[in-house]
Amino acid sequence: MIRRFEELLNGSGSKEKEADVSWRFIQCLLGCRFLFDKYIVKRDYERDSNDGEWSVKELKQSDGTAYYVNTDGEDGENGR
Repeated sequence: MIRRFEELLNGSGSKEKEADVSWRFIQCLLGCRFLFDKYIVKRDYERDSNDGEWSVKELKQSDGTAYYVNTDGEDGENGR
């Protein structure tokens, strides 16, 4: 990622362009961090599955208890 950032800066030409590229890079990093903090990719070994199934879960909190909720909307909130 840093190599890509340096490539963008090297071809920018001006300080204003460098500032714009830097700002967009920071926004992209913050967006990625938000998604990584909000969601988790998890392998579930439910329903007698030996291979497991991959799913994307969202972290929720209620009454001081944290739990994961499926993001596909099929199971509701059974990730507790």
